[in-house]
Amino acid sequence: WAAGRLLAEAFGTELAASAAWLGAMASVRLPAGVESEGLRQSLREQDGIEAVVHRFADAGWVRVSAQVYNELGDYHALADAILRLRWRNS
Repeated sequence: WAAGRLLAEAFGTELAASAAWLGAMASVRLPAGVESEGLRQSLREQDGIEAVVHRFADAGWVRVSAQVYNELGDYHALADAILRLRWRNS
């Protein structure tokens, strides 16, 4: 929940579900200006970040999963990487 909220606030977007519906995963709408096409590969190759990126209801979404080896700082790095891509594509 904390990682999903962190990303939604950084992007100025929303979570796909409320805290009551979340388990270890959360989907967050991508910010305007970020294309979901090729984003997963860019994150992996440029930043060493693995994240699921998908399209749903005409919007791009990133799905994150809480794992024992992840720290909140990892989600900050994901937010920074996606926002960098947005500004680079503008």
